[in-house]
Amino acid sequence: MTKKSTKSESDRIRRALHQLSETHQLPQQLVYGRPKQISSEIPNFVCLNTELDPRISYRRLQELVSNQFHHISIGTLHSIRNSLRFRYRPPKQKQMLTELQKFKRVSFAYSMIKNELCRNIVFSDESRFSLGPDNRWDYRRYGDEHPAIFAERQKFNNDIMIFGAIGENFKSRLFFHKKTVDQKSYIQSISQNGLLDDMNNHFGVCNYIFQQDGAPAHTGRLSTTYLKYHLNYRKIWPANSPDTNVIENIRGIMKKILNVKNVRTIQELKETVSQIWDQISIETINRLVESFRYRLYLVISNNGESIQHLLRHNMSDVQINLGNPW
Repeated sequence: MTKKSTKSESDRIRRALHQLSETHQLPQQLVYGRPKQISSEIPNFVCLNTELDPRISYRRLQELVSNQFHHISIGTLHSIRNSLRFRYRPPKQKQMLTELQKFKRVSFAYSMIKNELCRNIVFSDESRFSLGPDNRWDYRRYGDEHPAIFAERQKFNNDIMIFGAIGENFKSRLFFHKKTVDQKSYIQSISQNGLLDDMNNHFGVCNYIFQQDGAPAHTGRLSTTYLKYHLNYRKIWPANSPDTNVIENIRGIMKKILNVKNVRTIQELKETVSQIWDQISIETINRLVESFRYRLYLVISNNGESIQHLLRHNMSDVQINLGNPW
């Protein structure tokens, strides 16, 4: 035995004794030769444990696999997870609902399905858009300080508030509010900016349902009195239910487009938001409006629970499963 091999043996013994004193366990014996083949049971095991605990770490997963089968490297586990199409991403968001809110959501869905004007709904909402940095990614090397790789951020965000409405074959003009919407400015956005006339001309006088959420500016006495005498509006819209308001999807589309724009001033922000609103096609709006009927059935079939995670599925599948509501 050479001096070099003797030293290697001594090092291994020293490391083994150190691990024994620290963990009270002997280290696993190194396996030499060709690596063991991955049986089909291991990917199934990895899939099951990842679905049971989406936040499980690779170290913990490696320990479970080793106890059940044999030792596998973290790199192999990473390859297995990739082959199973698991990606490390932030959790999906959905609203937190109380039991009372769930009950009211189901009651609302049943009442709307029976409403003869359910096809003629005008969805409305305010949205806030802020000046922010350019969110596009770029290629750069470590330590680069080139001016083009920086995105400037203001200490205090400047923002604008917009109001818009959509319906079947209908898109209102875009209205700009002050930063805070009160009852007077809300009524003005409906009456003085031509929205009421546009809705009446398109659908017929009071031949539609005007949707609004439960914001104080919408439900105050002044606002409700105006709405009562000028149009047909839904008095009760379920609280905490953005997944039933299709205009929320329009806002998401607009913000996604805006995030890659390099907007520096409030005037540029207004112009860009207006351009994005004008470019949204009637076909896109109609697809969203048509999805409302299926959202109602989804709310009922899921006992009032959030349906946000189901809205990305094909709506035609929902029609097949639930039957044509019309």
